[in-house]
Amino acid sequence: MRSAVLQRVELLFRQSRFSEARELLQQHLADYPDDAQAQFYMASTFLQLGEKKKARQLSEMLLSKEPDAFHILALAVEVEMADENYERAENVADELVAKYPQYAESYVKLAAVKLAQRNYDRAMDAARLALEIDPENVDALNLKILVGGLLGDPSTKQSIEEALHLDPESASTIANQGMQLLREGKVKESLERIKYALSLDPTNEMARYAMMQSLKARFWPYRMFLKFAEFSARLSGQASWAVIIGAYVLYQVINNLANKYEALAPYLTPLVWLIGGLFLLTWILDPLMNLYLLSNPYGRLLLDEDSKKMAQFCGLSFGMGLLGFALHFALQTPPFLLLGILGILLMIPLGTFLKPSGKKNRQLMTYFTIGIVASGLLGILFGIGLLQWAALIGLFAYQWVINGILIKENSRVF
Repeated sequence: MRSAVLQRVELLFRQSRFSEARELLQQHLADYPDDAQAQFYMASTFLQLGEKKKARQLSEMLLSKEPDAFHILALAVEVEMADENYERAENVADELVAKYPQYAESYVKLAAVKLAQRNYDRAMDAARLALEIDPENVDALNLKILVGGLLGDPSTKQSIEEALHLDPESASTIANQGMQLLREGKVKESLERIKYALSLDPTNEMARYAMMQSLKARFWPYRMFLKFAEFSARLSGQASWAVIIGAYVLYQVINNLANKYEALAPYLTPLVWLIGGLFLLTWILDPLMNLYLLSNPYGRLLLDEDSKKMAQFCGLSFGMGLLGFALHFALQTPPFLLLGILGILLMIPLGTFLKPSGKKNRQLMTYFTIGIVASGLLGILFGIGLLQWAALIGLFAYQWVINGILIKENSRVF
């Protein structure tokens, strides 16, 4: 009876039916409360259902009883990863490798941790070590594909073929294939493969992410933005700052030349506007595309709550900007022109203030955004020039502050 129940749980796990697995395990543990294997499955179920506190409590209890058990150490890595305690996760993964160097899965766990830490080189090394032990380990191949895609590794396509040969119905592999097709500009083929991945496993995070990117990549500007985002992901923090500062200095140089030399102005001024527009697009294109997904019944399901909020705020700001410009051209009233400009510029903070992953950083950028919005609107409403300038300076400072936060949180680690 016990064996049959756990076999049923394993089947439910393979089908991603974790709510049903939980009910079955609860019934089983009511009769066999000391069944360690069932407790392990229950901890894994809690983790899959997002009940991280319960998963941690149960996994820590299991670890106290069997501190050297491979499957429990592996679960502990996943628990720490879920809580974004990457340093602790790395320590447990290192312990796993030290105790079980003969298991490919030990290196798979380490590779996953290093990927989360954005240390792509060490993640690739760990995935390759796993494949040396077990060349047919699909999880290791998928990690190698994922990291290789981010780094532009030319062997990625071959790795995809190998993984599909081993398991042609792997949702993760098919989603990785979809992302690779997207990088190659094959949006239609990418969507077809990702749809198939989601039909196999609707809960697969990689497939959901790939579908979201593919839907937005139907638009050429977003495809260019995605290429730039992947290029940026390969840079260290210092290199990212070098690109940002270099682009800003170039903009200022061209702008000054256009103002100083009238003969060059007809050629340089459009370039200044183009660079300025590209700067603005790098901030607002993603939330605008998320706003597009909100209008799609299926696309709406792919967005998390923070992305939905930023998209909605960005849409409201964009609408306010268009309304301000329309009223200005209709009535020739300067305050409406300022409202139009403010509406477009406010898309920068309103479309990005929830992007930081750290709680304190989110709070900082939320208060920063509220201050900019309030000073800008009040300044225009009551004609207070000081508040208008405060909003403008705040917008300028906001970009540098959030760039610093996002670079620190997301830049590549070597």
